[in-house]
Parts: sequence; structure tokens; C-alpha cells
Amino acid sequence: MTVAGQIESRTYPTNVGGGFSAAEYERRSAAVARLMTDRDLSAILFYGARGGGDVHYMSNWVPSMESFLLWPADGDPTLFVQLYNHVPQARQMAVIDDVRFGGANERGTVDSSAEVLGAIRARGLDRGRIGVSGGVPYRAYDRLRSSLGGATLVDVSSDMRDLRTIRSDEEFERIARAADLSDRAILALSESARAGLTEIDLGAIVDEAQHQDGGYTTLRHIVSTPMAAPAACVPAKYLTDRVLETGDVFVVELSAGWGGYSGQVLRTFTIGQEPTRQYEELHEVTMAAYQAARATIKDGAAVEDLLDAVDLIDRAGFTICDDLLHGANQFPPILRTWQTSHGVPKGMRFREGMAVVLQPNVVTKDGSAGVQYGQMLRVTSEGVEDLHHALEGLIVCPSGGAA
Repeated sequence: MTVAGQIESRTYPTNVGGGFSAAEYERRSAAVARLMTDRDLSAILFYGARGGGDVHYMSNWVPSMESFLLWPADGDPTLFVQLYNHVPQARQMAVIDDVRFGGANERGTVDSSAEVLGAIRARGLDRGRIGVSGGVPYRAYDRLRSSLGGATLVDVSSDMRDLRTIRSDEEFERIARAADLSDRAILALSESARAGLTEIDLGAIVDEAQHQDGGYTTLRHIVSTPMAAPAACVPAKYLTDRVLETGDVFVVELSAGWGGYSGQVLRTFTIGQEPTRQYEELHEVTMAAYQAARATIKDGAAVEDLLDAVDLIDRAGFTICDDLLHGANQFPPILRTWQTSHGVPKGMRFREGMAVVLQPNVVTKDGSAGVQYGQMLRVTSEGVEDLHHALEGLIVCPSGGAA
């Protein structure tokens, strides 16, 4: 399979970071080969539509529209790219040779299924077991299923997530670089946030910091509210033109991307005043929960131990309004407290090489006030390593502007 040998001769946009090493792609190819053997598959069809994912993981192409990657057990892989004008750059970036336009349907709209079907048939894979990984749109999946009457489609999305849960050193290098950009955004907010700015202005400060050195924003959730009369407890996806005033608090959840990987950091800020007693208590409980949870995480540790450790949130009379912990890019495990859990992955244990985001979001029971603190961590044999080095604690910004 001619995948890894091309890497050194290619050039890449800065924010893609270039391909990984030949050894890294060989490791990934070998892992997928074992998966196909274990599941008795003749091929895997990977789907991606935006950002990182299996298509990027295996080919180095970061989709912004529909992409399929046909990965046969025997022979070379084929990448199908949308849109047509994306194909030249995909051919430059991809670490596989066969990169094609995905095509269109009879109405001229985006639809790669016909091209994918043609490649499957041309390779004689239409009577075997084909793995499918990713959120394939219903119409495309239905066409594949109905047109491949002699083939069996097998969902291997969970298998791929399990495979990718353990990150390599090269992946952690990219995560750390993205984390640094998120940390710069926290510093920029501490220096520039002031009364008179809007939440949208705060978002612009974040974007400017995270877009340095080829980075890009993958997430910037922000919410603000008066500490004296709070009416918001968790960072919001859509920013408003609400104007900050002295005595406000704002909470952020930020994630910069670099080379298809991202960091994630969460902090709480006040404008021109020290936190009120309510916010002091919320943040004290948050930090206690963070440290208690952090102390339980290491290779082989049960997720239930972490949930027991953060029971102090409920005992303090508070709750949460967010995931307590999740894997990078929403990989498992995804945990809440015992009292707010939507289901605990029984028997699941932390494993060395996981990247997890620990983020206690302690809020009042009525949801009127809340704070957040957290960041992405690397799980080791003995505990965790910080991937972020942002400002610590609750951050007080100068008032400035109009009161």
C-alpha cells in the first residue's frame, strides 16, 4: 500500500502542519489492517464532512465538505473529495496517490455515492463485507446499501473511535501546539477584556489570538452576566451584543485548532471587581472538584472513582450544567456527576495515551449562576500531564471603558 512513502516530497499549508511521519502512517495502516482482519472486512469506507476525523487521520486531507476514503484490505486507497475546486489542494495534501472528484447526482448537487459505488465494483468489493465509519448521510448510505446487494455493510465507527482514543506522541505534539494557542487567547482576554466591550468583541479577541501561527478557532463559547444579579451559568455557543459592565462575570470555553487537532481550556473572569461571595464559593468548589477528579486519573483507573471524587459538588449544594469530563473531540468517556449522569460507561477505565478534558462547571441549582475551570490533559501511567499552561484560577480583568 503506497501511503507513507510520499510524505517528504509534499508541501502543506501552515495550518495543516504537513503530514505525519512515515512511521506514524504505517502504525495507523497496520491498526486498520488488524481491524479489517478481526471483523472479516474486505475494505473500510470512511466518511468525513468537516474538520478532523477518520478521513484526515488516514489521509491527511481535512474535509470541509463531503469526502469518502475507500480503504481496501488489498490494494491502494482512494479518496473522493468535494467540491471540485478542492481536489487540487487535496492532491497536494493527501498522503495517498489516488485522489478523485466525488462527482454529482443527476441534478448537479453534491453526491459522491455513484463514484464510490463505481470504485467498489471495479475492485470486486461488492460481494464482501465492507466496514463503514462516520456519519454517512442517509441518502448516500441508502444508495450504497441498496446498490450493493451482494455486500454486507458493517458499522465500524465505534471500532475506529476506540482505535483513535490512544494518541501517539506525534498527535500530542499537535494537541500541545493547539493548546498553546488557546492559552494565548486566555491571556489576551485577561489583558483586553473590559467594561464597554460586547461578548462579540470578546470573541474577536479570542479569534485574533487563536489564529496566530496557522491556528484557527474550533470553539469559542462565552457568556456574561452581572455578579450581583446573575442570569447565566454556562458558556454560550452564539455570542450576543450584550455590553460588559464593571461587576460582570464572564465564563469561556475555548478551543484552538492546529493541523487537524485542538486544545480546550475553560476559565472564569470578572470585570473590575473581585468575585462576590457567591462566585468565590462557586469557584472554590469548582477548583476542589477539579483537583479531586484530577487525582483519580491514571492508566487503569476506573471512571467511577472520578465520579465518587466529585460528589463534593452535590454535597456543597451545587450541580453542573456541562460534561464533567470528556475525551478530546468528544471521544469517550463522557462523564457527568452521579446525580446528573445520562449513563456511566460501566467497566471503562482510563488508559495511558488518552487526551481528556476535565472541566467542572459548578452552577447553582436554579441555573442562575455558574463558573467553569478546566483544560485538556494527557493520561499517563502515573497520573496526568497538563497540555495547557494558561493563567490559573479566577481571573480579574481591569474595569477600563465605561462603568
